[in-house]
Amino acid sequence: MPASIVHTLLLLAALSAASCCAAPVGAASPGALPAQAAAPAQLLLAPDRSALQGLGLRLDDDGGGALLRLALQPEPGFAVELADGAPTRILDGGFAVPGLALRRHDGVRGPALRLVPAPGRSLDLDLVDGVGAVWLRVRFAMRSPEPADGLRLITADLRGGPALAAFTGRDAEGLLLGNVELRATLSLPPATGAFAKSCAAPNWPTDPGTVTDVHLLNIDTVDVLRCRAPGEPGCSTSYGCDGPGGLDGEVVVVPSATLRNSDAANAADVPWYRKFSGYFPPYALPEGNDQHPY
Repeated sequence: MPASIVHTLLLLAALSAASCCAAPVGAASPGALPAQAAAPAQLLLAPDRSALQGLGLRLDDDGGGALLRLALQPEPGFAVELADGAPTRILDGGFAVPGLALRRHDGVRGPALRLVPAPGRSLDLDLVDGVGAVWLRVRFAMRSPEPADGLRLITADLRGGPALAAFTGRDAEGLLLGNVELRATLSLPPATGAFAKSCAAPNWPTDPGTVTDVHLLNIDTVDVLRCRAPGEPGCSTSYGCDGPGGLDGEVVVVPSATLRNSDAANAADVPWYRKFSGYFPPYALPEGNDQHPY
């Protein structure tokens, strides 16, 4: 697919594949099409509770499970842009997230948050308060290019924003706080047919004359989730993993990378296969073996 870009989290340098070919972002867009949520939307959150505790925070009404399912309330005027038959950019509107609230160690509760498009960042989102201050950021999203999926971010980072840093008094901006998935069924206009070089008309790597050539464009971020000294049971957070007096030991390092398919006419569409079908112990937080799902 020409100019296809996908963001993924590489855990301990393990790179495997997602559920369909990567999403093209350089194709000509047929325009902004209004799309209202046709069913309740949902945000799935796998929080890093150790990182939250290091900031003196906890999730309000947290049941303690590996995965939190938060209902989203679509706002009027929600609009997306289609470039290959599926959403490639969120233009306007957003979602209220009534079930998401942060509570500080002194009992002070954070404000109600809305999920809105991040300015100039395609499918990235910000969680903002009533005055627009950014508390959390959804970054490096991998989307589903299947029109039947509506708006679906298969996986994305949840990172701290400037308002969260001010609320905690800690250096929280950009800190990796968890992984999110977004699902929103959309009522879209009838399809006009398969877009050229889309997942509806793929050139698979096994097709004669195709060349598989995925470029690594950037290592966007590198995070240390946890560390421990040899023989130490359990894990500590990244706050004890570096600096003067640090000890030799084991670390969990998670780079986030941006990949782009070749824009050659004979470039193959590369399938990305989901490694796990859900969040199951011991392959999920908080059990401490947080494998990447792709």
